[in-house]
Amino acid sequence: MIQPSSLKSDRYREVIDNYWEVTTPENISFQYRIGGPFRRLFAFGLDVLLTQVIYWIVVGIVAWVFGMFVATVGMGAGGIAELLGAIFVLVVGIGAFVVTWFYGAIAETYFNGQTLGKKVLSLRVLSIDGKSVDGSQAVLRNFFRAIDVLPTVPFGLLFGVRPEEFNTWFAPTFVVALILMTTNRRFRRVGDLVAGTIVVSEDSQYQIQLSELKNIDAVRRLSILIPSDFSFSRSLLLALAAYVNRRPRLNQDRVREIASRLAPQMIGKLRLPPNTDHDLLLCAMYHRAFFSDDLDDEPVPRLTMIDLDDDFSNDVRKQNVSV
Repeated sequence: MIQPSSLKSDRYREVIDNYWEVTTPENISFQYRIGGPFRRLFAFGLDVLLTQVIYWIVVGIVAWVFGMFVATVGMGAGGIAELLGAIFVLVVGIGAFVVTWFYGAIAETYFNGQTLGKKVLSLRVLSIDGKSVDGSQAVLRNFFRAIDVLPTVPFGLLFGVRPEEFNTWFAPTFVVALILMTTNRRFRRVGDLVAGTIVVSEDSQYQIQLSELKNIDAVRRLSILIPSDFSFSRSLLLALAAYVNRRPRLNQDRVREIASRLAPQMIGKLRLPPNTDHDLLLCAMYHRAFFSDDLDDEPVPRLTMIDLDDDFSNDVRKQNVSV
């Protein structure tokens, strides 16, 4: 794997690309794009909306069933009706408590770090070492959300109600979470710091297709200059796929920086002119490795990540590989 050669380069990559790198004991490097605070806020809001709607629909159905039962046994059985009413209120209260405090923990534990909101917005919670979160981490990070939402303000204040008429409903402001997340480079809130977790973005990766390149004709012409006997190693294929799939999301300075780390080595091996454009060469190598060489037809995929006979291929297809 090609690693950054300087602290300045590391800083540049973290600030510009918002990527977080994890290296496994097998020396395989994965990169994750960190989920930003506002995207996470929308996911949380969606979670609240969906869970409350589903919860109160269930409560409504249970209340309807309870009403039908009371109507069936008749109001004469007042003692039974009162007992069932008390049980109903207790169950509704317990249900509200569980949904409020444990929905996130249960979902992240059993659905690989995702709640409904995170699933919709392609976010996932991981342990800081890159592994899936366990139950204790999920409970901790959700328990400390009570601190992240502070300070809270009465709903009445938001609608111009006089202080003496404030009700007991409060709206979270998330000021604590936003301040903390924007002052650390991995956007970790209190719960993440305590539980040792991080939220990453799961954009679609490694759908092996030719990216939309403005200079595609030059790429295809250069690709046929690559010697037919050149052998693409597994690690080189992964690096080329990572580069081309990430390329549209990078600025030109970052593209040139990454290309300059790998392309010079390839120019000598491929016996190409020394002034060959680095970015163009990597795109051409990607085209040669993954697509047919016929310049008269549209590129046809001839190699996919499934073809990479590798113990890590299943994980790699879902992750960003460091280039």
